[in-house]
Amino acid sequence: MKTKYLIIGQGLAGTALVHTFDRNNIDFIIIDNGNDITSSKVAPGSYNPVVFKRHTLTWKVNEIFPALNEFYTNVGNLLNENIINNKNIIVRIKEKDKVEFWKKKAKTNELKKYMSLKLMSNFNDSRLIEGLGYGKINYSGILDVNTYLEKSKIYFLDNSKYIQSEFVFDDLVLETDSIQYRDIEAEHIIFCEGYRTAFNPYFFWLQFKLTKGEILTVRIKDFTQDYIIKSGIGIVPQGDDIYKISATYNWHDITERTTRGGRKYLIEKLNNYLNCDYEIINHQAGIRPTVKDRRPLLGTHPVYKNLHVFNGLGTKGVALSPYFSEHLFNYIENGKELDSEVDIKRFK
Repeated sequence: MKTKYLIIGQGLAGTALVHTFDRNNIDFIIIDNGNDITSSKVAPGSYNPVVFKRHTLTWKVNEIFPALNEFYTNVGNLLNENIINNKNIIVRIKEKDKVEFWKKKAKTNELKKYMSLKLMSNFNDSRLIEGLGYGKINYSGILDVNTYLEKSKIYFLDNSKYIQSEFVFDDLVLETDSIQYRDIEAEHIIFCEGYRTAFNPYFFWLQFKLTKGEILTVRIKDFTQDYIIKSGIGIVPQGDDIYKISATYNWHDITERTTRGGRKYLIEKLNNYLNCDYEIINHQAGIRPTVKDRRPLLGTHPVYKNLHVFNGLGTKGVALSPYFSEHLFNYIENGKELDSEVDIKRFK
């Protein structure tokens, strides 16, 4: 079996990349282990243009966000699914000095498009523990990650482009201008394995700083909020009274096991916002492929010129993957230079 590209991994990075190849009529085969618990599948799917802690613009927002909306709209049409939903974020503000900080930032030229200057008053809902008001962030939204990944998998299966299997490095044979993997001969291989790339024998030297995140999925009856809520945690609506509560950050326990401590932390944070009953229906954990300098990892192995990587999207995989899949495509197929901030040569 011959193909031009062998793609390892079908998370947010791998799926965006193969849709980019598919749109450009480039031949490929995906190999993915089909694991149900990955950081991509656990993620609540929200994206936003503002870094909450400092109220600054997300990196490359003017390039990333137009690409994001166009990409997911086109893929949704291809899959016959509505996978993207634009929703504003509201941020509860509890301290007076933070009210003033919000208003100061919202007046700046770079942020006034994204941050509302006027705070929203508290909602007249006894189930909410009120603050001093709510700031609103525009141009944010939610990707239905599980539908996007699962329907993409089915689409590529139907087109004989997907193989569900664990990738075994011992079965990989590298030639000067081709690679052989079992019965597949390819010109290039691209690793989109998520956090597993930190243990890849060809790319282990990249400077990952893996982060474990835990989230809860809860049911809150008749709590129909048409916003993504940020109040120490994220409360992200999934439809039908279901919300994902995210997330914890743990740089020491790099396992996919849920913990009592993570569950307790999320419950305490949620109870600081809600004054009502809710039902916990799931508790999950995933390992984010975060990088020390907080920039994605794109590029070619320094020795093996047909080995490439697309990884390190961290907590922003939903937002970053469409733009950088196109960026990597143009690098490999059209010889365009990579942005030095994401090129893995920075770690060479």
